[in-house]
This record gives sequence, structure tokens and C-alpha cells, in this order.
Amino acid sequence: MILTVAECPYRIVARRSAGIVALADLRGTRIGVMRKSSVEYFLDRMLRTTGLTADDVTLVPFMAKTAAPLTHLPQALRNGALDAMTVWEPQLTGRQPARRGRHRVLRPRHLQRAI
Repeated sequence: MILTVAECPYRIVARRSAGIVALADLRGTRIGVMRKSSVEYFLDRMLRTTGLTADDVTLVPFMAKTAAPLTHLPQALRNGALDAMTVWEPQLTGRQPARRGRHRVLRPRHLQRAI
């Protein structure tokens, strides 16, 4: 068994045009996520803070070395294929998916890190 400990900021980036202002607004949305990862765990924890679960959203998997690699997340958000995406630094800063006021970065202060 291998255990990886990571301490980094996680974020949920959402399209403003999807009407997402707060975590509770994620109900019924399409969220890009790397499945079975710490970012999926973070999303689960964030959804639960508002009484939502993964059953209340549509998780859209993005994985390295597939037809939907992680590098496609920002474009999928921009073109409307996704309503939101979960990312961790430095992907958010390096790719800058949230620009020109079209996206909102949801930053719940009490669960920004997972260990």
C-alpha cells in the first residue's frame, strides 16, 4: 500500500453563466474531476457542507492519458461542456481558467487542504 500526503489548496471553479454563486448552486451541474483522487475527495467534502452528495451532480471524469486529459478541463469549462471543475494548485494559477469575470472560484475556507 502506498500513501501519498499532499498539502495544497484545492478549488472549485464554476461558470458564472451557469448561475453558480455558492456551493449549494452546484446541484444538477456537470463537474469535471479527476476520479479517485484527492480532488474528488475535496469535492465530496465541499458538497456535503451544503447537504449535497455526488448523486446531486454529474461527475465528468478527466484523467491523464485518456481521451479527456486533465489539460482539457479549462477548455471544457470555457466552452460550456462543464459547469464547474475541481482543481488544485498549481493547475489553477498555471492555466488560469477563471478569467474575464466569466468564472467564479469557490474557496471554502474551512476545507481548503486535505491530508
